[in-house]
Amino acid sequence: MTGPKNLNILVVGKDATKLADPLGELLAMSAEEAEVTVQSCGSFSEASGMLAGINMVLLELDLTKEQMVHKDKDFLRWMEEDSESYKLLVHLERDYPEIRVVALVDYPACESPESGGIEVLDRRIDGCMVKPFATTRLLEEIHRIREEME
Repeated sequence: MTGPKNLNILVVGKDATKLADPLGELLAMSAEEAEVTVQSCGSFSEASGMLAGINMVLLELDLTKEQMVHKDKDFLRWMEEDSESYKLLVHLERDYPEIRVVALVDYPACESPESGGIEVLDRRIDGCMVKPFATTRLLEEIHRIREEME
């Protein structure tokens, strides 16, 4: 088995508690000999105090902003630098560079953080899932990132 022996995931966001328990059960069934723990919290500020021992964060991010342009909807990537989510990403980058981050976002334009946008996202997002997503796809993404971890 590649990747770390223990997988400790923190799910952060408004739907974190809905996702954490079933995800923990599915990962435990698919993780073979590894020990898997999945914790959750509803706020980014709460998450900053729960990062010790975590190797992966699933982070709900609102990266879209609706604007009216010529009566058409144009969705643009955005994140305010004083938002809690931005501050958490900066905190992870500065103090926990070993923690892998999967963004759970609402809009497909955010699926490839490297396509432009906020610099901290380009540096800190290891994977991205557009909601709603299939649970099997999320498991594949978690296992893919886990295999890349040393």
